Amino acid sequence: MSVAVAVLNNFGNDQWNADVYDTMALASRLSTLVKDRSKTIGISYRLYGLNSKLNALFKQIYARLEGPAGEERVFTPEETQDAIRSLRKLCGLLDTLFEAGRRSRLTNNSLTASWLNSIHVYSDELQELAQIIELTLDEYHLKFVYERASKERESGDVFDISQIEIK
Repeated sequence: MSVAVAVLNNFGNDQWNADVYDTMALASRLSTLVKDRSKTIGISYRLYGLNSKLNALFKQIYARLEGPAGEERVFTPEETQDAIRSLRKLCGLLDTLFEAGRRSRLTNNSLTASWLNSIHVYSDELQELAQIIELTLDEYHLKFVYERASKERESGDVFDISQIEIK
């Protein structure tokens, strides 16, 4: 079982669905408000709430990644695919919300800009999480990655992290 699927298993199917779908509902309600820029203070408050909910979701995910495995039931492959789809749907909603906010010029408003940008970053992280979970389901790909890493280590193609320059 892959690490990402183990994290999903630690959540439990019901808890995962509750957290993700609750966040989707909040993002959808907020998306309808963003189109009417006259309610900027209310939008800012709701953006704050959505940002807090996304932050809590990621804290749970990271805590479960670092913590011991729980006694929750195992996700079936179908449930794991549903989790991936729900993450992608949430990403789509967050991207739509960000675009609507950008078009309404809320990214230039001091009350809403930071929340919208933060939500946009969370959207990218959720997309990465969905990709990681999807990749870990492909056993051939995982085997290939581990074999390649093993060969690189054996041939000495290993570098210290301080030697890597990011451009």
